Amino acid sequence: MKSKPFLLITVLCVFCLILGTSYILGFKTLSVTSDLSCMSICGLTLLFSHFFGLQIGNYIVGLIWSVIGLSLFAFAYRFSR
Repeated sequence: MKSKPFLLITVLCVFCLILGTSYILGFKTLSVTSDLSCMSICGLTLLFSHFFGLQIGNYIVGLIWSVIGLSLFAFAYRFSR
């Protein structure tokens, strides 16, 4: 039964990687309005976008989501063996 959690985490990893890629390639862009419901990743990328511009902010958020996806996949792979 170790394959069921691995499959679930793998699907979550793929979602994170697709989300990160969409930001990097420009299919999805950051909202420049500050919202009270903004969480840590959103707040960090808004901070980068205010200091370095919207394009750099999109790259940063894409890289953050991609790193989250890859680290979750590495975690799932390590504990599935």
